Amino acid sequence: MSEPFRIEVTTAPTIDIINRASLKSFLRIYHAEHDHELDELIQAVGELMQGELDLHLRRQTVDVFLARFTHPFTRIPVAPLSSVTGIYRQVDSETYEEWSSSNYEVRGDGLVSTDRYPFFRPTDQATYPSVSNTTPFPIKVTCVVGYETEGAIPEKFKLQAKHAIAHHCENRGFVSDRTKTPVPMTAESLRAQNALQTFD
Repeated sequence: MSEPFRIEVTTAPTIDIINRASLKSFLRIYHAEHDHELDELIQAVGELMQGELDLHLRRQTVDVFLARFTHPFTRIPVAPLSSVTGIYRQVDSETYEEWSSSNYEVRGDGLVSTDRYPFFRPTDQATYPSVSNTTPFPIKVTCVVGYETEGAIPEKFKLQAKHAIAHHCENRGFVSDRTKTPVPMTAESLRAQNALQTFD
């Protein structure tokens, strides 16, 4: 059974999942009239894919709040993980105390994981610190997640984003009187495959 957790974004994504020029080429749009709308769609599809795939593809900083430490390791439910910048335990309602990085090791950082999610565990000379059971999430893990540049994002995710936007443009109900078309097989296949992505 998965452990409860909560995620808060502390630094918003610094890149988009695709760039406007490549999207316009894919859609065969050769003018600038709809650039603003396309930028909004790129932002929206990035948010949509993050929620749908449960993957943080765009570089951002997040705080992951956990209910407890688990043995022999504690999973960090975000991917792909670039680095862990700190692990903290709550000592009162407003204060978190950092657990020294010399006391734990992280596996699955550097955008690599043998499972979907990375994890951390105490070093051989350390044990997990005690945590309060009076709050639901007494552990905070600060992480940098996602790819640093748009060019580093795997092409299959970019292709899914382009197909999703193309489908939206084909079915803009407020400007089209045509019957809405089903999601094309290519787009649905990409979505299904990408939802199972691991980083091994």
